[in-house]
Amino acid sequence: MGTSFLPVCTLRRGGRPACYVAAKELGRLWDAAKERLREAEVIVFVGFRFPPSDAEARQQLLKAIAENKSPHVEVHIVLGPERAHRDVVRLEQLLLYAMGRSGRDVIAQSRVGMTLTGLQRSAGITTHALFAEDFLTVWHRDLLWPAGLTVMKLPPSLAAR
Repeated sequence: MGTSFLPVCTLRRGGRPACYVAAKELGRLWDAAKERLREAEVIVFVGFRFPPSDAEARQQLLKAIAENKSPHVEVHIVLGPERAHRDVVRLEQLLLYAMGRSGRDVIAQSRVGMTLTGLQRSAGITTHALFAEDFLTVWHRDLLWPAGLTVMKLPPSLAAR
């Protein structure tokens, strides 16, 4: 016999259940997170693999990434040392599809010293063969943006096209 879980709600003053208040607060956090993903030039997934059981989070986060407004975005994946692990491969594919859906060119080769015009939106995806604690031990800002990568900002008249 299966067990179903229902949220435990308690009434607060004013008649609003506590679970409603918590859901409303979480909604604000989700909205803020999605807006940051839409504006980011660098996105790092440390230990988060988009679990198959959490379809809502997966859909919302990938949609926000696909709607990213930056001319170029660097995405980093940190899920352990096995690059061929199914969770790593799956996350790479989800991100590739999200970027492709948004019309971005995903640049697979090294982006060191590259100059991008900003006329075509682009992305780079890097998988780090490290556990989360290893990555957090050795990371630095320069690790997140390829050395010498330049993205030329377009004038607003051209960027709107």
